[in-house]
Amino acid sequence: MTNATRTVQFRIYRYNPDQDAKPYMQDISVELESTDRKLLDAIQTEGAG
Repeated sequence: MTNATRTVQFRIYRYNPDQDAKPYMQDISVELESTDRKLLDAIQTEGAG
């Protein structure tokens, strides 16, 4: 098994009423390892960066 990475792109609807005037879409690209299989893996990867 190789440890190849792939780029996955997410489009996330964001809104923080304390900072944002209105909701907005944010595009995020995340590099995932071949062992990352779930959305949670991608979220944890993005949060660590």
